[in-house]
Amino acid sequence: MTGNLPGSTFLDGEGVHLKTVEESDLDFLRDNVNDRQIRRAMLGDGPTNTEQLRDDHTEERDYQFVIATTDTRVGYISLHDVNHTHGTAAISYWVDADKQGQGHATEGIRLLVQYAFKQLRLHKVRADVREFNEPSRRVLEKLGFEHEGVLRESRFVDGEYWHRHRYGYLSHEWDASMVKR
Repeated sequence: MTGNLPGSTFLDGEGVHLKTVEESDLDFLRDNVNDRQIRRAMLGDGPTNTEQLRDDHTEERDYQFVIATTDTRVGYISLHDVNHTHGTAAISYWVDADKQGQGHATEGIRLLVQYAFKQLRLHKVRADVREFNEPSRRVLEKLGFEHEGVLRESRFVDGEYWHRHRYGYLSHEWDASMVKR
């Protein structure tokens, strides 16, 4: 248990912990994925209720976690589209609007990428970021993700088509010391 939060801590960092998604997390997740600021940056576009989240988080195809500090939930992160044949996966994440800019996403990504490369033996992790989401692009670049290209006008958000920037990290480029930063 992380402080007063239910669920198991799966990956432990210095400032954040990646913990299993539990029934009691669903309200936190629902409120955030429906928040306009977070929703715009995600790939989803419609309203999401608790039942939909419950169904999504019981599927076994993804590695899904709540990002938490010792005593509070601060965000969400997942490793999805895992393909063990090709050794690839994608990473998605968000941090509660009130908790952004405090390094939570950065540390959560470090922990999950380390797990993907060292435990799952994946070769590549990618992330797609909408062009207007500069903070997320900066986090990936700070961690050493390479900008691999642009998926032009591939997402429709608030009445406009937007580019998505694709970032990737190869396992042999990963520096495990980054996990301790």
